[in-house]
Amino acid sequence: MSSPAPFELRDPDEPRLKHVQPLAGWERWRFLVSPQWLGWFALACAVAVVCSMLGQWQLSRRAETLAVISKVTANYDREPVPFSEAKGDFRALDPEHEWLPVTLTGAYLPDRQLVVRNRQNNSQNGYEVLVPFKTASGEVIAVDRGWVPLSSDGGGRPSAVPAAPTGTVTITVRLRPSEPALDRGAPAGQIATIELSQVADLTRLPVMQGAYGVLRSEDPAPAQPLAAKERPSIDEGSHLSYAMQWFTFGLLAFVGLAYSARRHAVEVDEDRDWAAEVALRSDRGDDDRPQIVHAAHPAARPSQGREQRPRRASSRTRNGTRDEDIEDAYLDSL
Repeated sequence: MSSPAPFELRDPDEPRLKHVQPLAGWERWRFLVSPQWLGWFALACAVAVVCSMLGQWQLSRRAETLAVISKVTANYDREPVPFSEAKGDFRALDPEHEWLPVTLTGAYLPDRQLVVRNRQNNSQNGYEVLVPFKTASGEVIAVDRGWVPLSSDGGGRPSAVPAAPTGTVTITVRLRPSEPALDRGAPAGQIATIELSQVADLTRLPVMQGAYGVLRSEDPAPAQPLAAKERPSIDEGSHLSYAMQWFTFGLLAFVGLAYSARRHAVEVDEDRDWAAEVALRSDRGDDDRPQIVHAAHPAARPSQGREQRPRRASSRTRNGTRDEDIEDAYLDSL
């Protein structure tokens, strides 16, 4: 047996309720200029501005990353150029020449060697070994010969530093700009960053200030080479996807506002329908013998959310029946 259909209390002779015509045009959306909705609009604008700024910041970071990647892909594996062609870059490095291989001939100055602290290589902590190199024409270049691990005794020094080749050596290095200075101390013979003016002060040599070299090869080869630095990454990361997410969040602020405004307009229409239905029932209060009628009648379907509406103030009809009694009976039947 099927369950009984919902019923309501109403007069079977009562005509069907003609719903109130929904508001249209400016009247329908007048609430948008109220202080409350203007405040919500201002909040949506603020959220969109913040999200847009964060998205632009991610795009700028991506642009910086792509610029670095373009230099690596363009210069890292190029054929070396002679020192005579790249001498100007060691004085003032052209940003487009970063990672460019350069060939030099001269001799290392191992007695002025320095180690650079807190350097990672393949996810391991250690040191980079910086040795001045004097070219055959007399210029002094700072050369990063490679990486050594931390000492196992925890003494804050490298485990061992293999010696550089002696005598005349031909080396190939990749150009790198001077690093920013760090306000950080270091033990004797160590530095916190490859800031070339500091390197010149510590070594008391006229080190060229525009660029230093990261070792690619040495001829003759040393008896024990240092670990080569890992190749720079060419992964651009997730900056683009993060930027798109921020822009989407900013757009969703207005989508949410538009959806809320639409729902509010619909609820206003439902409120007007409800008020008209209650008024009609109040006018027909001369019949105090309501009968049970099937709820399939169109007027018996309450709009969404009516059960949550506040109870109207009590008033008497012509025969003494209260509006709220009729309304309560109607809601209880639902």
